[in-house]
Parts: sequence; structure tokens; C-alpha cells
Amino acid sequence: MSNGALVVAEGHLVEVTFVVVDDGTDEVLDRDRAIQPHAFVVGRGQMPAGFESRLSGLAPDDTFEFVVPEDEAFGPRNSQLVQKVKRASLPEGLVEGMVVELEVDGLSAAPLLFHVSSVGEEIVKLDGNHPFAGRSLRFMGKVRAVRPATLSP
Repeated sequence: MSNGALVVAEGHLVEVTFVVVDDGTDEVLDRDRAIQPHAFVVGRGQMPAGFESRLSGLAPDDTFEFVVPEDEAFGPRNSQLVQKVKRASLPEGLVEGMVVELEVDGLSAAPLLFHVSSVGEEIVKLDGNHPFAGRSLRFMGKVRAVRPATLSP
């Protein structure tokens, strides 16, 4: 573990590399962060709380493997965030897989991010759920660096 090095704790900037797997199906969901380190400040809500809590106390060069249940990861899927919208009311050029930012009356005061699930001749299906919502996730990776978070000028 620590050997005098800073450990993962609230307010620290942490760099990790990891792979995300659906714990129920063993499907690899994200391997992009296995090569390029991902940096975040613990306690700022940049990563799921269950991920951050399981990293707590780890030091640089520590490896990890743990499961974060859906309620501590990205939560359950919310059917209200799946919308069928008339294509004519949306911007041109939408294609399946694209991410768009839209304002939706009654769902949120701020614009929401939606994944374009399907594009029909008249209807576009949009999904505002995180792609990993409704899944328990297994994370496997390594802590690359830990340092105090500082404000940049």
C-alpha cells in the first residue's frame, strides 16, 4: 500500500488506468481508459461514488479489481429518460450512436445529454440514461498517481 506516498483520499487528484466489465455478462464495456490514464478529483462527483470509495487508501502502483453494484455506479435505468421525438423537431444529421445535448420540459432545468438510440423516417429515439446504467460494474486497473488537487490559474 502506501510506503509514505499519498493515498487515494477526498480532495486528491488521482490518475488511474482501468477496464470496465459488466459483472453480470462479462461484456467489456470500456477499455479506452486502460491505456490513457483517467484523472479525477476524489469527492467532486466526477466518478461514481462506489468507484471512489473502493479506491480509498490505495497508493500509486497499487492494482485493483472490485465490483460496484448498479446503485453505487450509474444507478438503475430511468424509463422517463427514454424519449421518442419527432425527427422534424430535432437538428439535422442525427445518426445512431451520436450524443446530443437537449432541453426537455419537465425532466430537468438544465440541458441533458442523450444518446441517439435509433433514427427512423419520422421518429428518433433518444436515451438520457448513462450507457452503463442498470449494470453492476467490475473495474480492473491500476493507480498511476495521487497528488493533492490544486487550483490552476
